[in-house]
Amino acid sequence: MRIPSGDGEPVRIPVPGAPPDREYRAILPARRDAPVVIFRAMEPGEGDGEGWVVTTLIDRDEFEQYLRAERNGILDAPAVKQVTEAVAGTVSSIVVNAVPGSVE
Repeated sequence: MRIPSGDGEPVRIPVPGAPPDREYRAILPARRDAPVVIFRAMEPGEGDGEGWVVTTLIDRDEFEQYLRAERNGILDAPAVKQVTEAVAGTVSSIVVNAVPGSVE
């Protein structure tokens, strides 16, 4: 998967313990049955600080539920909590050590 610099749509995800200005982005693949990729830029001390951290893969329907809940200001809705916990846990995180825009 390629994550070009500036790709994906910004998504607000309140992650416990994370800086409030940390930006998460989401890539919605063209295939409806493919998972949505939630990622953020690496920070100093992570890899070489010049790439992306994929924080979670999430089902498209669950992601759309999250967006609806977030738009309605319902940050404690079950769909929102599920996404937040998945991002905070980063159990299936993949660290991509590459310059932004060069990941294939």
